[in-house]
Amino acid sequence: ESQVSSEESSYVNSTTIYVFSEDKQLLVTNKPFECINYLIQKNIIKRSDLETTAIEWLIKHYDVDASQTSIFYFSMHGCKDCQQAEAILSNYVEQLSNVNFIKINRYNDLAYAPDIDYGSLFQAAFEIDWYPTFLIIDQGEHRFIRKTDINRLPERLFGEIHQEEG
Repeated sequence: ESQVSSEESSYVNSTTIYVFSEDKQLLVTNKPFECINYLIQKNIIKRSDLETTAIEWLIKHYDVDASQTSIFYFSMHGCKDCQQAEAILSNYVEQLSNVNFIKINRYNDLAYAPDIDYGSLFQAAFEIDWYPTFLIIDQGEHRFIRKTDINRLPERLFGEIHQEEG
């Protein structure tokens, strides 16, 4: 039986994470991203379960209305592709009033708190390896848009949504 516990450490705003299995210490880290990836690699948790839990948390935390489409936009400050995506999104925000747009900045973009990926938890849960990355939740289903040519982004993001309204 595996067990994960957390204990405040002497570091400011830091938590030490201990991972045990059968009374044996397997991992000590202050990096949630590292802990999550370790637990997945050791088959202690399934990535699909982690992804589902993370999506459920986002829906609850951001009070997402199930009758509306929601686009979670994972961004990184200073990222050229993110800046271009931001310009594209701004053109659609008013046109698609029934779509929730929620921006979550990378873990180290502290100036943009509270909407940051603390501890890189979403980065780990959703295997984000490129910014921007989008999570679209629509009628209980979800899909990701990852590295995409900026010229194809509107079609990939809004093609299906726009057809439904059109």
